[in-house]
Amino acid sequence: MTAQPPPEHVARPPSPATAADVRGGDYQLNPTYPPPQVYYYPAPTPGPSGIGIAGFVSGLVGLILFWLGPVGLCLAVLGVVLSAVAISQARTTRANTGLAIAGLVLGIVAVIPCLIFVLDQTNLR
Repeated sequence: MTAQPPPEHVARPPSPATAADVRGGDYQLNPTYPPPQVYYYPAPTPGPSGIGIAGFVSGLVGLILFWLGPVGLCLAVLGVVLSAVAISQARTTRANTGLAIAGLVLGIVAVIPCLIFVLDQTNLR
């Protein structure tokens, strides 16, 4: 038996819609429904930087441990430096600067009692 072509009276399935038809050609997918909505989501914002978190933690620990003298002073100064670096990096990458600013403030506030405590311990008054 040889394969015969289908007779002309047999209905063929409709051809799939092309991109031009879907975008606004004469072809309508379903005339009773409105066209599908396109949803745009905002781009994700970068979170706080790791350096900013480190500056915040070291400034906070320096403020808590100011009574240890040089240890508290080193941590406070480290908090100021790390927070300042994080703020400068966040300006170029548009990252959050909240923890970096808090670390800078805590580090500066921690330096004052640390210096008073160190100067009192060394009797340089």
